[in-house]
Amino acid sequence: MSLISSCTTAPCNFTGLDSEDIAQHWDELAVLFEKPLKRTGADRLYEPDDVLWKCANYEWQCWAWIEDEIKCAFATYIESFPTGAANFVVYLVGGKDIEKWLDIAWPIFKMYAKEKGCDRLVGMGREGWLRALQRVEDQPFHKDLVFSVEIDNG
Repeated sequence: MSLISSCTTAPCNFTGLDSEDIAQHWDELAVLFEKPLKRTGADRLYEPDDVLWKCANYEWQCWAWIEDEIKCAFATYIESFPTGAANFVVYLVGGKDIEKWLDIAWPIFKMYAKEKGCDRLVGMGREGWLRALQRVEDQPFHKDLVFSVEIDNG
């Protein structure tokens, strides 16, 4: 597989996917992104195919934990601001077996974000995510309130 970025120590099953890899595993990846899109409410914004198009066109990044098959997939992107600040956003995570990949994926995300000039790594998720991340992250977490309200356009 071609790489966006990968682990530097072997053995490692976590890798960034390029557009060829995404095309080759499109159906498998689309299934993995369905649940997190629904869980976060992002399914009103994107279909799994939209996520994969953004990744295949390098607007976003697609990462995967691969054993005999793709066990977990991640969609990330870099959010740049006029002030020069930039966030590495872990937008979607679909799959299972967090205990197998989090210790490896998190430092790779941080390294990639630093290489791309980001000064913050952000994401959204349930409380269980925060507990899992606290196990692998030494820095304190800033918990920002995120809210949404449906607007009645009727």
